[in-house]
Amino acid sequence: MLLDETLGNLELAGWLCGRLQDLRGLNPQTAIDNVFGAMTSLPVRSIFVKFNQPYPAFYVGQSGGQMLFFLDGITTSDQAGAIWDSYVGGVFPEVADPKNQWFEDAADYVLRQMQGQRFTNPDNMIICGYSAGGAIAEVLYDRYLSGLHPPNMRYCTFGSPAPAGRGLQRRVGVQNGFRWMNSDDPVPLIPFGLANFVSVNVLYGGRRANRLANFLQCGGGLNINPDGFTFDEALPARAELPSSSSFAASMLGFDNQEFKSHSLAEYRARLTIAATVRPENRPVPIPHERAQRPDFGGRHERNRAAADSVRTIFVQGERQNAQPETIPQQALFQAVRSGRIWLVYFGGQVVAVGPTKKRSRALARLGNDFCRRLLRQGYVDPAAITGQFSNWIGLAQEPASGFSPLLATNLPN
Repeated sequence: MLLDETLGNLELAGWLCGRLQDLRGLNPQTAIDNVFGAMTSLPVRSIFVKFNQPYPAFYVGQSGGQMLFFLDGITTSDQAGAIWDSYVGGVFPEVADPKNQWFEDAADYVLRQMQGQRFTNPDNMIICGYSAGGAIAEVLYDRYLSGLHPPNMRYCTFGSPAPAGRGLQRRVGVQNGFRWMNSDDPVPLIPFGLANFVSVNVLYGGRRANRLANFLQCGGGLNINPDGFTFDEALPARAELPSSSSFAASMLGFDNQEFKSHSLAEYRARLTIAATVRPENRPVPIPHERAQRPDFGGRHERNRAAADSVRTIFVQGERQNAQPETIPQQALFQAVRSGRIWLVYFGGQVVAVGPTKKRSRALARLGNDFCRRLLRQGYVDPAAITGQFSNWIGLAQEPASGFSPLLATNLPN
């Protein structure tokens, strides 16, 4: 049976990847049940839990002695933000052996949903996840290792970020795991690839940058390039993380397949090419002892880099503040009378109706003050500020958001 093959088997990897794609189909449970049952020729008992904030969708199925887990990536900016917050840590975060609490809680959520479902102890288990779901899969594998588990239990991930630090890496190891990575997929570089970013050091400080640098992949990595050629590398050989400090926007974009190299469709396409065009490929995961992240230097180097970054921001802020201030008139807020009401223009377009003179002029004055102060800042993240304004406007219209009064966005008939 195909499920009995090693996780490096290209046909099995393609089959698992296809089932992860089914999670975002019209009827995921039925689709996976059908192909799973056809493979085992036995009935399937399963559960499918659709996306439920804050955790992604997942499927658990059992057919005879076989049990399969399929865990999806994230689908909302709230999920991405929660993952990033857990990477950065709380008030006194663990630095030497960090863990991401969101992945830990998501794994526990999966186990809670399985309670009372009358699954029996299987002989074989594969825990498979895509992107953030891959990190959850590795934590789930660790949960089962610490208790009763099947004699043949394995995990397989596609484009997974690092789940935790050295403790999890040592427990999970490489013997029963396999990490597929497109050679240009940047997600497996998260979060340690961000540790030396100027924005991370400035916004979060050297301690948290050191924490990010200590997250590790669990081993068993294998790259696959666009031609279907596979080679053993701990991390994607040709990947680069975007320079934006907006992790949430980047991670959400990755998991929603705006970035081709991270999409499940691209993973499946490359696996298909590898199995057909290059049948001589025999993937072998790298040894556990090999480094699972690039060498970013030691803690002292990162602390010096953080201090240098802060000094750079101060110099840049002074430079911004020393320049004469000029904003074109057409780029300012303006309060304009129109008949008996007053309108507020921004960039030549009406953005609000006062309707009184006092209210309209106050908004224009405060808006222009905000724009002028923005020019004086040492650093501004355009993606973050536009994204947060968009989120704010959306929340201000929701009755359950706590805003009062709600933002009035409909003109009377």
